[in-house]
Amino acid sequence: MKKLVIFNLVLFFIMISCTTKDGTIPGLVDKGTVNISIQNANDQAKIFVDYRNSRKLTPDIISLLPGKHVFHVYLPGYSSQPDSHIVFVEEKRLTEIVFDMSPVQSGPLVINSQPDNAAVILDNIHYGFTPVTLDGIPVGDHTLELIKSGYLTVNQNINIQNNQVFNVDHEMVRNKRVLVLEHFSNTNCDPCVEIDERMEEILAEIDSIEIVSIAYHPNFPSPNDPIYLAAQAENDLRTDQYNVGFTPSIFLDGSLLLAFTPNLLETNLRQGIDVRSNLADQYAIMDVIVEESIDNFNGIIKLEAIEDFPADSKIKIALIEKYTHLLSPGTNGVQDYTNVMRKMYPDAGGSTISLSAGETTTIHFEFEIRSDWINQVQVVAFIQIGDSGEIIQAVQSLIY
Repeated sequence: MKKLVIFNLVLFFIMISCTTKDGTIPGLVDKGTVNISIQNANDQAKIFVDYRNSRKLTPDIISLLPGKHVFHVYLPGYSSQPDSHIVFVEEKRLTEIVFDMSPVQSGPLVINSQPDNAAVILDNIHYGFTPVTLDGIPVGDHTLELIKSGYLTVNQNINIQNNQVFNVDHEMVRNKRVLVLEHFSNTNCDPCVEIDERMEEILAEIDSIEIVSIAYHPNFPSPNDPIYLAAQAENDLRTDQYNVGFTPSIFLDGSLLLAFTPNLLETNLRQGIDVRSNLADQYAIMDVIVEESIDNFNGIIKLEAIEDFPADSKIKIALIEKYTHLLSPGTNGVQDYTNVMRKMYPDAGGSTISLSAGETTTIHFEFEIRSDWINQVQVVAFIQIGDSGEIIQAVQSLIY
């Protein structure tokens, strides 16, 4: 399964406004609300919105930004009718949905992986991370995926029997490396439109190679680009580190790709991916564990050195927003942007890191959550030699 598709299973479009230079929000789209309840069951059911756990139980009212949203509920030992509700949320409007619950024959599902912290996707719904036990799964056939950055995805068909424990335990297989594609664009950059579109098409076609995409917005050709202004310090520093003088500019694992035309980009990007993905050296095994709270987005990056790290190695941690929608486009007419860098920890300069083969370390990070980032952010970490040298390994979280 395509890696980029895998890490976008829980995505949905979120509408945000432009931001000002100080990061404030002049006018968000008003949210709508959805009242979710169940009937014919006394217990509370977990509510899943857009295939991920909302951390809420029925009955409850959830505020969401306008657009299409998919709702599921999970109550051990029950099935729901319908299986899902698709709701087109409108501004300032309350929508009510009800799931009719029926008791069914069921069995527990116990899921483990080595290493742990693999995302558990059962029937396309994200239930958590290994190790995990899911009680009361309805009998019958189900599809299971275990997803972990830096490892091949596990796909398994399972059949649940009544009152019988179904055990899953997988030794996950590592990929050689995770590639990092950094691109510099601007809302007033007309040539960026075709280049960015071709780049997204190429990435969507790539099989079995995990590629992290990060978009920066310099202050040119327009210093009024709202994406630039929302993270001005990080965009400025990353632009300076690579000495970017024009947009679009695209870097693969720290090396500039000539991309003056869509065809030239395609040739150089495909060749670069082929070369980088087949390098023998890996340098490190990386893992990212995220804990989301009401106010903060906290976590750790675990590192295990396979080889001695090169001198002047730095770890850089970025918070990216998967889909950003601008109410007022720039001169290029584009309103929707992907993989936008929102913050870097502690900043775009990163932190110096030195490890010898066999050594391990843990790095903590913390990002403050803003309301316009809810359910749309992802942590990316990568090791780079200096500020503009080769990127030797990377890791990404799922979407939160």
